[in-house]
Amino acid sequence: MEEKRHSVKTLERQLEIQETLVKCINTLHGTEDVGRAIQELLSIIAQYHAADRAYIFELDRENHVVDNTYEWCREGVEAEIDHLQRVDISVIDRWLPYFEREGEFYITSLSGEVDRASEEYRMLKEQGIDSLMAAPLYVKGELMGFLGVDNPRENTDTLLLMRSVAAFVVNDIQKRITEEQQIIGALAGIYISMYLLNISEDTYHEIKSTTQIKQLVGRRGTSVYQNMEKVMRHLCADEYVEEILTFMDVHTLEERMRGNASISREFVGRVSGWCRVSFIRVVEDGEYLDKVICAVQEITAEKERELAYQQAIREAVENQTDAMTGISNRGGGEQKISEYLEHGTGGMFCLMDVDKFKLVNDTFGHAVGDKVLKELAQTMKESFDDTDVVLRIGGDEFAVYAPGVADESAGGEKLERFFASVDAIVIPELREWKISVSLGAVLCDGHNEDMFDELYQKADAAMYVCKKNKGKMYGFYHGDFART
Repeated sequence: MEEKRHSVKTLERQLEIQETLVKCINTLHGTEDVGRAIQELLSIIAQYHAADRAYIFELDRENHVVDNTYEWCREGVEAEIDHLQRVDISVIDRWLPYFEREGEFYITSLSGEVDRASEEYRMLKEQGIDSLMAAPLYVKGELMGFLGVDNPRENTDTLLLMRSVAAFVVNDIQKRITEEQQIIGALAGIYISMYLLNISEDTYHEIKSTTQIKQLVGRRGTSVYQNMEKVMRHLCADEYVEEILTFMDVHTLEERMRGNASISREFVGRVSGWCRVSFIRVVEDGEYLDKVICAVQEITAEKERELAYQQAIREAVENQTDAMTGISNRGGGEQKISEYLEHGTGGMFCLMDVDKFKLVNDTFGHAVGDKVLKELAQTMKESFDDTDVVLRIGGDEFAVYAPGVADESAGGEKLERFFASVDAIVIPELREWKISVSLGAVLCDGHNEDMFDELYQKADAAMYVCKKNKGKMYGFYHGDFART
């Protein structure tokens, strides 16, 4: 009879384990939110063992540390996850042979089994742990972490449930890691580091970081400003430190971000050149700023382009050249043409713009549109003589004054050569699209006190006729019509 009762009890126990295991598996597979599923799983395991805590630690072999990545606590039990980041792997050295040999590790009595002088004893004692059970998490035969419970009070004679669950939870952790790696990979070329800051709780959590920054502040923790200050002192060149620390002050962040999705500051890094640090609003808790992302981006190439453009603008103002194309701007070109006219030097004035340029911008983007303008300006410089004035009026509108051109026959020869050169322009991004221009020309003899504005208006009228017809053509102004 006693043997029969024992058999029934054993069967009931096996069924209970199986039912709990099924519940765990359904929990893992019942939601796409891996983090939430694992939290629910830990609560099931903790309740099965009547434990104070259930948790998962993951190994970072590169830095020889373990991190508490998930934790569930019974009501009234203090959470320890924030204090258990970047824990030196030597603390659990004694556990590793048990994981490998027995597939589990069990401390039934802290004071009776663990050396009181060891770091292992100190850490467990500080957490109020008298006993614990842990099962390893393996991926392709390599230990990646462990699943554990603190102070279990029931079902302590077997770790069968934990060992069984470990095999399933590894897949979900790997799925989470893969997703995080994909996100981090996408951000890797943009951000040096990225942390999620919980302003109201004064906590932070790493999204992406460098090894050096991880060593400074860990993957998660409390005291946001103090730890972000460590990061910025590590990254900033000395002359930018005070300015950036003022920017990083989370105590004034709510006021500074009011009405803004993000705010940022630029600085020179100690190693990475120019950088930009940004606060990006994530979650609103009522009217108050709750969570933000703090991200540091390396922007040296962008900053160099910006500085080069600013230099080009300064030089353009000084030299009267167009910053984008390098030819004369309107002010500089108009002045040179006016000097020819004031000295009675006749010639041919031409005004042109790019056919369907707006469509080029809309279809291929403004960067390609800028490339079209630069190529056209270069073609103008090469097609016309050194004594000719080549200028950009603005937008896609350009002009040329060719002194000494006395008739349409000579002017036509110049323009034919120019149109042939434009037709030969190749811009790979345009694929089959060919650049073309519409051009209006007007002759002046230099003896009729011609003015730039008059020549412009006449050439514009001739250009309008060409563009109205079909584009990709030129015409000379003749009173109220243009001959093309």
